[in-house]
Amino acid sequence: MSACILRASVDMGLPSLEEVASHAAAQAEVMRNLVRESLSKEWRDRQVCDAEGLDALVALTVAHLNLLEEPRGGGDLSPHEETSAACFKLARNLCVEQPNVQEYWWSSGLVARLTQRVVADVALADERGAAWSEAVPGFLLNVVAGNVELRARAVEAWFPATLAAACALCWRRPELAFMLVQTLVASEDLSTTTASAMPLAWRLVETEDGHCVVFILLSLLFRGGVGIERNREQVGPKAWEWASIFLHGLFMGGGFKSAYSGLREMTVGRLHGFW
Repeated sequence: MSACILRASVDMGLPSLEEVASHAAAQAEVMRNLVRESLSKEWRDRQVCDAEGLDALVALTVAHLNLLEEPRGGGDLSPHEETSAACFKLARNLCVEQPNVQEYWWSSGLVARLTQRVVADVALADERGAAWSEAVPGFLLNVVAGNVELRARAVEAWFPATLAAACALCWRRPELAFMLVQTLVASEDLSTTTASAMPLAWRLVETEDGHCVVFILLSLLFRGGVGIERNREQVGPKAWEWASIFLHGLFMGGGFKSAYSGLREMTVGRLHGFW
């Protein structure tokens, strides 16, 4: 970790940890304002030099995660869910051009705490809200983006259950799922990949678990039915653009045939067993 991260500097302006339980809704608004401020590179550059601020953000995020309730349905969102989502959006933005911050989120245990929650949420009767389902894959994507070492660590830690659960969250914005997977397979070359190396691209096209993940990805594009034109309208052009990038990579790398064969042979029982 750089000397910059180890040096405490300015206060990030985070809400009080002592008021997590009693003022969650107010804290959500404070965090949303900080997310907007974090769009400024100058603001971010100040915060990544604040070791105490980064520690405080981890503590605040974990505190709200610990108080997450099951979704209530009917659009009534938990303030802890909203605040957690805003915390992860802020942490996501702080990753930009900052590999030391990316590593910090891993070493602090924040990434592990989130992925545990994402996998556990698969069993929920209702879905979490839009803010959460956008913040989670966005954070996971940015916590490995441009970092070869962390990408490799993520593949080992997230495949297949965490990756599948994170992708399934993206039904409102399928492009986030394809962006996440594309980020994880970046720079991999299927034409030279061996089973012993087991990078993500090989696993996706050659293993049953990988075929299930690919099935989940493709299913995100067809929530409006099987008609291509109707689904283009339903999911939007960005989703189809990122899906095209991902599938083109499989085709050019020689893995399309294996993936297609695996999907054709997949059974309902296999999908149920995967979850």
